[in-house]
Amino acid sequence: MIDYNKKIKILIEHLSSRASARVAQKVIKRSGLRTGRTLEDTIAYVECIKPDRAEVTYKKLLSSVEDFHLFGAKALRILKIKESEVENVKDFFESFVPNEDISSYKFYPKPLKESTLKKESLHEPCFIKKYISPLGTLYVFSSRNIITLRDVFEGSDIDDFGLKNNEYDKIIAIKEKDIQFFNSIFVHADYEKIELRVDLASVMGITVLKDVLDIFERKLDSLYFDKYKVPLPVGKVDLFPIIEKLYQTKDDGYVSELTFKCPTGANRTETLSSYRKDLNVKDLRLEEYHVAGTKKIDNVFIPYKICVYWDSENTQGAVSGEPELMLSGSLIMSKSNAIILDYAIVNNTLAEKEFNYVIAAIHEYV
Repeated sequence: MIDYNKKIKILIEHLSSRASARVAQKVIKRSGLRTGRTLEDTIAYVECIKPDRAEVTYKKLLSSVEDFHLFGAKALRILKIKESEVENVKDFFESFVPNEDISSYKFYPKPLKESTLKKESLHEPCFIKKYISPLGTLYVFSSRNIITLRDVFEGSDIDDFGLKNNEYDKIIAIKEKDIQFFNSIFVHADYEKIELRVDLASVMGITVLKDVLDIFERKLDSLYFDKYKVPLPVGKVDLFPIIEKLYQTKDDGYVSELTFKCPTGANRTETLSSYRKDLNVKDLRLEEYHVAGTKKIDNVFIPYKICVYWDSENTQGAVSGEPELMLSGSLIMSKSNAIILDYAIVNNTLAEKEFNYVIAAIHEYV
């Protein structure tokens, strides 16, 4: 007899390693499971699920986990396809065949155990599943990336490092860990654009995410070259101009974070850190300090980093959560067109409806 209660606990533990506790709890709640103050409390509630309901609950949770892989937080890169090469690109993607020989294909959407992951050759992304919609086709890949984790030990924590610990004020330790990514490629139905979507954007640092994006793009380009003996005919879309457009468009989203260059030479970062709970103002652009400060400099400044979010109020009920878009440009980008912003972070999403709302907002400005 299958122990579905145990399988539910395993899925919850997987979620806890791939998302913050807050996000993991939301994914679990979407499947109808009772949640506690902590993930440990939630796991304890699993014991109360009756055997005749455990299988149904497990399947619902598995479906929620699949949605999380597809539409959870993502690092996004947009590639524009050359119009003259659309037919070759279309043929290229339609020729993809899932790799049924790997464990990732058999167990998807459940992530692999660490021992199984190490045995599987996933240094290069392996295609495992395809989803077709009116908007386009989503191709899901499984890959194994070694992530470097950095821990800093100081004070009494240094005592654990042996006989020479008294020689150091601070010890920095590096640990490498295998992480399974469920990255995806979304090909628009009109074959005008391709979106590279990298998994785990809410728990991985931007340096890691950009590296994984680059690896993913190189692999795609290599596969195309093997077939047609030419590079993939695409160009990266520069997302930097969207920052200014989002700031100026007052009726599309709330701004919760902004970094900008002033004509005085100063750089400012402003954040509504508690905008969802404690503050009366939901949009940084309406906050008194921001209004007074920008008025003082005649509203002449260059924003180069922005976080925008949407909710049911400013979308007339189109979203039920609070999806976010983060565009992190640099001061150099504000001075020159030589460097482009080739990625965005879509965050605080769990389902297709909210995720696609943010994607649609991006393409409205591209």
